[in-house]
Amino acid sequence: MLQFPFLLAEPPLFGTFEYLLLAAYFAALLAIGARSYRRDSRQAEYFAGSRSMSWLPVSISILASDTSAITILGNPGYAFAHNLSIFWYAASYSVAAWLIIVIFLPFYCRLRLYSAYEYLERRFDVRVRTLTSFLFLFIRGAHVAIAIYAPATLLSQITGLSKPGAILLMGGMTVVYTTLGGIRAVIWTDVFQFSIVFGGIAVVFFETTARVQGGLAAVWQIGSEAGKWRIVDLSPALNVETALWPTLLGGTVMALATLGTDQAVLQRYFTAKAESECARSLRAVSVLVLPTNLVLLVLGVFLFAFYQQNPALRAALPSADDVLGHFTRLELPRTVAALLVGGVFAASMGVMSAGINSLATCTVVDFHKRIFRPGASERECVIGGRVATIGWGVVTTVGALYAGKLGALATAFAKIQGFVGGVMLGVFLLAIFSRRATAGGALAGAVAGMALVSWVAFGTNVGLFWYGAVGVGATIAVGEVASRLRGGPVRARSDYREIRRIEVQT
Repeated sequence: MLQFPFLLAEPPLFGTFEYLLLAAYFAALLAIGARSYRRDSRQAEYFAGSRSMSWLPVSISILASDTSAITILGNPGYAFAHNLSIFWYAASYSVAAWLIIVIFLPFYCRLRLYSAYEYLERRFDVRVRTLTSFLFLFIRGAHVAIAIYAPATLLSQITGLSKPGAILLMGGMTVVYTTLGGIRAVIWTDVFQFSIVFGGIAVVFFETTARVQGGLAAVWQIGSEAGKWRIVDLSPALNVETALWPTLLGGTVMALATLGTDQAVLQRYFTAKAESECARSLRAVSVLVLPTNLVLLVLGVFLFAFYQQNPALRAALPSADDVLGHFTRLELPRTVAALLVGGVFAASMGVMSAGINSLATCTVVDFHKRIFRPGASERECVIGGRVATIGWGVVTTVGALYAGKLGALATAFAKIQGFVGGVMLGVFLLAIFSRRATAGGALAGAVAGMALVSWVAFGTNVGLFWYGAVGVGATIAVGEVASRLRGGPVRARSDYREIRRIEVQT
């Protein structure tokens, strides 16, 4: 009998029925992609869904774009090892969503953009647009790689696939349906996948509760004795990463960077049929993000209680981030395990599809069409988008093989986002609110912001959630001062006031 050691790591938990369930799931994804496929798609269709989407699928897609296996496995793992205090990082997204509605949404909905960084060229010049687009390619490419890597351990434990095999399977399937259908396929698969994710989590939650001797009372007592229910840490120390102040205040800056400057999220705004629909979707996100993350954190405390009652199993647990997969393999029925695996597949592939679609959009709109082929036709841009989707799929899948070096899943992406997100947000805020900011000043601010964040990260013990605040503060301060020293022209009003004035007239 032929053996494939690269793909098969250990005897699989699944039987024929469970594999058929996974096959049906993959078939449904391909069907959605094929249904959205248009051979003669135009840019507005492929990159912006013809700007015809309603608020509900857009809101679910925005939430799904950041609810990957990083969250599904990382949040229970973090609560298992620590407590619930990282919840305030999720709460910061709720705060940021309302700020986005006020600050950024009028720009994105009225300028009818394909890439958010087009606005920066209109306000500054092509250098600023190119720099910020390049920073986005870096940050989102890294996020997609982590999102693919995160579930590899779970999938290998339960299905028998090796980690490289699981990564290749997710990467290959996601590239196919994203390439076929563009952003419309991404959004509708997000809706489908998000439903599977939380169906699986609900079942696992119930199964975990049933296996703790003494039920909910025992979970509460064990968690309380170990300090797992602690949700507020008021420590003023700058090196306590999940204290209230860095997670809520610093987290809000990082969330603003994601929701306000990250093409993977902004591309959903561009698909909405009206500004009111987009605002409604963000209000829904601000509500849904709270229970979504809290449930996963509480699940980690339930798992902690179970393992405290089963010390032999606790001794065999490889790491906190493996706890959900370890419990699933040893304790859950195979069909329930299949549902959870489907949910993890769904979350990871949803984030990957969103990521590579936005990476392809920026590659085509900000580089291919703007710099290399200014006269590119609609058809050439769509073909370029499909080629770029395949290319970024390959790059991020390969990158996923090395993503395990970033530490705990719950904070892995925050480490990367902190370096770049605050700087990008600072450039956008200069563009929107400053009357004096120039292209040269914005570039000087970005360089200073990156340099200061690097020093804080490598030269101090300041917690990672402060990186974004440091980056945005330095970028704005240096950018404004440099612009004034260069003596650029003073605008009659800021872009923020200009957009509001135009809005009143229309």
